Amino acid sequence: MKLKQNLGLTFLAISMFIGALGIVTLFELSEITKPLNNEIPETFESLSLSSEMDTHALNIRYYDEVMRQSVRNYAFTGDLVWKDRYYDTVASLDYEIEQAIRKGDSVDAAFFDNVQFANKQLIDIETRSLFAVINGDQTTAIELLDSSEYENYKQVYKMGLQNYADRHELSYEDSILSANQIIDKIAKSTNEKLVSGTTVIMIIVVSVIAASVVLGIYVSNRVVSPLLKLNSAAKQISDGELDVNLPEIGYDEAKELSQSFNQMSASLKKTIELEKKLAIAETQLKSERFAAIGEASSRIAHDLKNPLAAMKAELEIVQHFNRENFDDKTKKRIRNIEDSLDMMYEQIEGMMNFVRATTFDIQSTTVSNLMSAIIKIVVKPENIKMNLPKNDFTLKCDFKKFESVLSNLINNAIQELGKEPGEVTVTFEESQSNVIINVSDSGSGIPEDKLEKIFEPLYTTKNTGTGLGLASCKNIVEQHGGTISAKNNPTTFTIMLPKEPEKSFKQLTNVTH
Repeated sequence: MKLKQNLGLTFLAISMFIGALGIVTLFELSEITKPLNNEIPETFESLSLSSEMDTHALNIRYYDEVMRQSVRNYAFTGDLVWKDRYYDTVASLDYEIEQAIRKGDSVDAAFFDNVQFANKQLIDIETRSLFAVINGDQTTAIELLDSSEYENYKQVYKMGLQNYADRHELSYEDSILSANQIIDKIAKSTNEKLVSGTTVIMIIVVSVIAASVVLGIYVSNRVVSPLLKLNSAAKQISDGELDVNLPEIGYDEAKELSQSFNQMSASLKKTIELEKKLAIAETQLKSERFAAIGEASSRIAHDLKNPLAAMKAELEIVQHFNRENFDDKTKKRIRNIEDSLDMMYEQIEGMMNFVRATTFDIQSTTVSNLMSAIIKIVVKPENIKMNLPKNDFTLKCDFKKFESVLSNLINNAIQELGKEPGEVTVTFEESQSNVIINVSDSGSGIPEDKLEKIFEPLYTTKNTGTGLGLASCKNIVEQHGGTISAKNNPTTFTIMLPKEPEKSFKQLTNVTH
């Protein structure tokens, strides 16, 4: 039975005793049903629709990444697996975009119309690239994917998704908190109206006291109790407990309210699980991309290392038999050739080390042991002051790989300072679930326009080097289940390392297999 009908029958009996006062009290109590019928269901329906649209946006982002990386890997390797993956994903991406256009309001639909337009143009260029590979013309295939036209449509595509994200700034936790506040306000208002109505009846006639008390208890059990349960469940969700399920019992409005709440809870859980799967899938996709790069790099290395070794050997023979006949200018030229050959060989080795698959050996160690090993391999100039961590605690990591990460960051800081006096500071801190490592220096900082690119493979701001140092650091940290970021003022690299990195390995392995 509807709450409004239930209360109407009760108030009809009371009105026989209190006349006009009963009508006034009935009107005041009937106001309680308005937020139950309007504000709370609208709040949860809005949350559910927002969650569904965000799910489509996440799926679009995921399928786009799979398609774009698959066609690029096919262009570089010619492996048919990538072509099949590309075609398998096209229909899924089209479906998600169509759903987003259909279910979004006029503004969101306009954003996703731009995404759909850009996607069709990208698919056209990618199809031409695929046929170029099939026809044996990999050069044309790669040029199409590196063309300014392709990049322009990618920017249009990215801008459509970014506009949607910028418009929906309210997070799920904020939305849930807003819903909690509405529920608290309604519960408070309901209690105030009940108390007010009961007080008026008690003043007019003593005989109505018993009826008012019964009415107050009845309404409290039928109205406030479901609201308090709903409030408690919403707080559980805001604390991360997404398995909350309200029983669909009571009057019709309470059932509808419970249904809306349960739909919202299920939608939130699905979205969060999708975000987790997306993060793991991105890591897996990155590993597959590196494997493709490694396959191509192996062929290039094989073609380059042998001629380089032959050139170096021939140069050593020439020096051995003609050293006394060389003047200083010739000797300098020969040294320049040797340095160039060494640099090329080093860059090839750096590329191979970056893409070569290695195993991880997670073990317990201490901050002091890790720093002692790093200090032995870092060359500190006289003009640099090193500030090392004074605290000591146990952490888990692959010792050799994390030694490589930290020594790389410290060496970069020293190189940034150059011959100028400066300081390099390393700190280790603990939170409830992470170890926080900071490596900072007193240098001039990283240009803001380059800050987002420094972790990309083959990107470097130095005159020498492979551009793989920071990319390798990021790869190692992420395979530990952690993150690495950089900021200025002062220049600081921050690593968030899980205290239990084995869980990240296990989760990644389960997804991979």
